[in-house]
Amino acid sequence: MTSPWGAPKGLSWLDLYSMGLVGPEDVPETFYISSASPPDSTGMRHGGVPVPVTIADVRAANGTQRPKPPQPLRFQIYVLHENDREVDPKAMTAAREMEVLVGRYFGMATQGRLTVVPTR
Repeated sequence: MTSPWGAPKGLSWLDLYSMGLVGPEDVPETFYISSASPPDSTGMRHGGVPVPVTIADVRAANGTQRPKPPQPLRFQIYVLHENDREVDPKAMTAAREMEVLVGRYFGMATQGRLTVVPTR
């Protein structure tokens, strides 16, 4: 699955940990940027200091998360319409296609750790 430039291509190890899909031993050190400049006219920030963050820091602040066995996550996209009108077939087809794409994305983004399937 390809993504346009700048689009997320997956979830971080910290995301996977918070979802219960990996254990703390899988989460590498990360960082955030402190003391960056206010946004300039283009919206960019400059400078700043990288501050290390470990899984121990996250657990100390939020408690522990135990990995859960991956189970299919079931969901459905609803197509709303007025009571006196039939559902637009194109809208229904688009919703079903989106369900498939969401499933593919989560499979890729979680490196196969989470399966997302339509409820039907």
